[in-house]
Amino acid sequence: MNIPKRTALLFVIPVAGALLAPGVFYWFLGRTSAYATSMDVAARQRALARSLVADASLLRLGEERYRAEIRAGVARFDEALRALEQGGQIMGRRVPAAPPALQDAVTETKRHWEGYRATLLAIVQRPAAAPRASAAYDRLASGAQALEQATARLAAAGGERTAALRRRTLWTLSAIAGLSLLLAGAGIRGGRTSFRGRETANDGNSRYALAQRAAHIGSWEWDIRTGSVQWSDDIEPMFGFRPGEFSGTYDEFLECVHPEDRRSVVAAIDASVRQGRHYNIEFRIRWRDQTVRWISAAGDIERDENGHPVRMLGVVHDVTERKETEEALRGIAQTVSASGGVEIFQSLTQQLAETLQMDYALIGQLRSEENEIVDTIAVCAHGEIIENFSYGLTGTPCEQVMNQEYCCFPQGVQQRFPGDVLLVEMGVQGYMGIPLFDSRGHPLGLMAVLTERPFTNIPFAEYMMQIVGARAAAELERMRTEKAMRHQARIIDQIHDAVVSTDLDGYVTSWNHGARRLLGFEANEMLGRHISFVYPKDEHRFLEEQVLAPLKEKGAHETEVRMYRKSGEDFFAHLFLSMQHDDRGEPAGMIGYAVDVSQRRQAEEALRRSEERFRSLVETTSDWVWEVDQNAIYTYVSPRVRELLGYEPDELLGKTPFELMPPGEAQRVADIFGPIAAQQRPFNALENANRHKDGHLVVLETSGVPIFDGAGRFLGYRGIDRDITERKRTEEALRARDAALESARLKSQFLANMSHEIRTPMNGVLGMLELLRGTQLKPQQREYAELAHRSGEILLNVLNDILDLSKIEAGKLQLECVAFDLPELVGEVATLSAAGARDKGLALTHEIAVDVPRTVHGDPTRLRQVLTNLVSNAIKFTEQGRVAVRTAVEARGPASAEDVYAIWLRFEVSDTGIGISPQARAHIFEAFSQADSSTTRRFGGTGLGLAICKRLIEQMGGKVGVHSTPGEGSVFWFTMPAQVKNVVRSPRLAGNTSQNPRVRSSPVLVVEDNALSQKVIVGMLRRLGCEADLVTDGRAAVQALRERPYRVVFMDCQMPEMDGYEATRLIRQNEQAGGTERTPATIVAMTAHAMEGDREQCLAAGMDDYVAKPVAFAVLRERLQYWLGSSAAAR
Repeated sequence: MNIPKRTALLFVIPVAGALLAPGVFYWFLGRTSAYATSMDVAARQRALARSLVADASLLRLGEERYRAEIRAGVARFDEALRALEQGGQIMGRRVPAAPPALQDAVTETKRHWEGYRATLLAIVQRPAAAPRASAAYDRLASGAQALEQATARLAAAGGERTAALRRRTLWTLSAIAGLSLLLAGAGIRGGRTSFRGRETANDGNSRYALAQRAAHIGSWEWDIRTGSVQWSDDIEPMFGFRPGEFSGTYDEFLECVHPEDRRSVVAAIDASVRQGRHYNIEFRIRWRDQTVRWISAAGDIERDENGHPVRMLGVVHDVTERKETEEALRGIAQTVSASGGVEIFQSLTQQLAETLQMDYALIGQLRSEENEIVDTIAVCAHGEIIENFSYGLTGTPCEQVMNQEYCCFPQGVQQRFPGDVLLVEMGVQGYMGIPLFDSRGHPLGLMAVLTERPFTNIPFAEYMMQIVGARAAAELERMRTEKAMRHQARIIDQIHDAVVSTDLDGYVTSWNHGARRLLGFEANEMLGRHISFVYPKDEHRFLEEQVLAPLKEKGAHETEVRMYRKSGEDFFAHLFLSMQHDDRGEPAGMIGYAVDVSQRRQAEEALRRSEERFRSLVETTSDWVWEVDQNAIYTYVSPRVRELLGYEPDELLGKTPFELMPPGEAQRVADIFGPIAAQQRPFNALENANRHKDGHLVVLETSGVPIFDGAGRFLGYRGIDRDITERKRTEEALRARDAALESARLKSQFLANMSHEIRTPMNGVLGMLELLRGTQLKPQQREYAELAHRSGEILLNVLNDILDLSKIEAGKLQLECVAFDLPELVGEVATLSAAGARDKGLALTHEIAVDVPRTVHGDPTRLRQVLTNLVSNAIKFTEQGRVAVRTAVEARGPASAEDVYAIWLRFEVSDTGIGISPQARAHIFEAFSQADSSTTRRFGGTGLGLAICKRLIEQMGGKVGVHSTPGEGSVFWFTMPAQVKNVVRSPRLAGNTSQNPRVRSSPVLVVEDNALSQKVIVGMLRRLGCEADLVTDGRAAVQALRERPYRVVFMDCQMPEMDGYEATRLIRQNEQAGGTERTPATIVAMTAHAMEGDREQCLAAGMDDYVAKPVAFAVLRERLQYWLGSSAAAR
């Protein structure tokens, strides 16, 4: 059952014999509609069991909630007994003590309660320790029965005079008694309920079965393996079957479920079976005669020793009445939600009469508490709203309603009140009425329903009356409050000065005529606005902190604030403020009384400004103002010293400035200040360090002037101290930055010189090897030449590592994106490293997955650099076993419209070497870091390789990592993105000049001062079939171009006499001076510098292209093809 919070107690309502037949009891659970009636004690117990068993499924889900409810019920019953003995609160309402005639019954009830209470709380607080024997629960149940009988005697003894008290008290008594039966019937076992009764005694099972039958609740069991379903005897009539008609299959059960709910039921059961969740759902069933009923079902899964579901157990409960009640409540809510004022009462009476199928419904209000006259607000007769009327309470059932909380006469109401002519005229037989109270408990009126036939379903009618009556009472109270407020507002509106009220949040709720006169705003302009609207923005914080906050804390407050009028003029007002409270004494709003005090304030303001002019120079300046006497002792210190040095002004009076300085600084300043003070001269910008109160140093800049009295006698100095700590820090930071820039400049200059000095001979080595490879060599000779050339490139890579690290650290490393043969690159790395592996007896393998494309776009130089470093490290740190290189595609992206798609490549270099410890792995990719110092001594190395690899890979957009086990080996891996373009590659420039007639016939000038470099570049050009002229400095180059039109000039940048930059500028000047008769030469820079900015410097001087030394044959061939091909022709 769906039980709302705080209303899950079972209440028993005994009704006096004067109202119904003796012994009739009504039962309902909280505010739901689970009702039953009975005429004897046995029937009452069965009705009790009905509601209890309905909640047994919920007890399984949340026994903690039930235990909390029982504790709350105990507390409420304790409260009720105290009220019966001495008067007090019962469920929020003040009631008098029971009269002396009832005190014996109260004492008897209290005696039964004390014993029962202890047993009940012991079971609730420690269910695991509760007795398991059926006899223990019998004692608990018998205790409940004795308590119930005692309360019944108390109710009988009270009669009509205690009706209101009895209702509220006995609900709690019976609720606790009922829940104890739930504990006994369902059986708490260590905090868990056994629904099938396997852990209870036979008599416990009998009580449980009895409860099921009384409550129209059945239990069921579904064998998941066989599909058979077993129902208790109560389920078949609940589903519209006669006894024995249900075949006991799961499919037949589903046939009973309403077609619109069948899917959700199957889904809930499947989820319970698959996930082991509790099964709890409400759904509709359809009988064979098409009657639709609502069912609430709950169940749990039982599993075998292997955890497989074998059986589902649960209960079902017919909740049709509750659903119908909920629907009725929704109808009332929808009906009244759009109504207001008198209309809401008309809507309530019509909806109430329709829901309860009553002939009449009325709501009336008391004209006064003395004359007992009722004026109806709304009367519904046979579905129509009729004209209101007034009547006296004396001799009517409404009189009894106003004397107690509830009055019901199911039939014969005319006979009980023969003097009520209105009952006779209306022809009614049944009457039910409830009083309407305001929030303070004062009577407002009543609500009644009348029928021309005897009442049926009394509990439901009472329940609906309580719901609708609460809404009617609230609306009636609101209407009366508004009426009173309107009267009060008329009085306030006539006051000359401003009277304004707001709610607790400060939003205006009333605005009198005086406020309109004072502030200029009409009421309709201010109602609903925040009161801060009439205060300048700079006063909002003051308003919140200095006005509203003290008001809310103290309840009243008086102050003066600045406000502004609608015209924009601001003024000062004296405010008298107080809190407003509602009928319960709770804060409900604020009210203020404002008087214009502008004229008085103007006079005060003039005086204040006069004083402020003097103080503002001292107190608002960011500098610290001070005065010292002839002995340099402070006689005045401005408050600014708090911010500068952390001292209060009074703390420095009587001290000298030197006491605030470190000893050495004090002596230095005294040496400077002494001669100045001796001559009574002013001083300016004297820097000195002072100790802040918290200990840190503050640098001040002090300036002062001597002060004299009227006779010219020297009195001391007056001056200011300015905090220049941040300025000094900035100056120091600038000096540090300049030093860092100079250091970086010297480092760059050193690297540039080193690059030049190393690349120049490397140009000769690699260039000659390149030329040698172009000659007719034997296979072995060619192999040696290839290996020597590769080794030279590795040596060049050492230089590049240093330069790369510098560029990476400076953020100036540039990556390229060109097409290259990936398998060929990996194979070259393996081939180049094979000799080192053979020397150590290691197996070196490389494996390329079949889906790796041959041609990819990326930076082959950086990829080769990373792979070479990882393979070299693997060979270096492996003594035996193998080194393996693997290349694979980790992921592919979709192809673009240009037939280009991205891939993620994964490279792994594994070895069987010494491995790396976990501590070393944490730092392995840091610069100048190796596994440990012994590794460095044993294997050598700078520790730069892996750091550069990591930064290169990350700059390419990839990731790098390592898996390693000490003593077993390591696997270094990295990923990188690349692009694959399905394009046709252009034919490369061949080495045979017969295929390149343009190259062979084009004049080329080489400008190079180094003899070895001359031979290399000229040799390469001849290999390409190109004859070249040679000059050794820039001046000769300028002259050569005057004499002959060269198509391409290879220009060295660093030469004696005149360098390449100056020579290029002169050549370009000569070309411009000569007009357009001669085509400008293409000047390609050749430099051993390879630092950031070298290329830009060459282009800025007028050069067209740039190649770094050592010049590779392939690069030279590609540049010639470019400049002497179609591009050159276009030029």
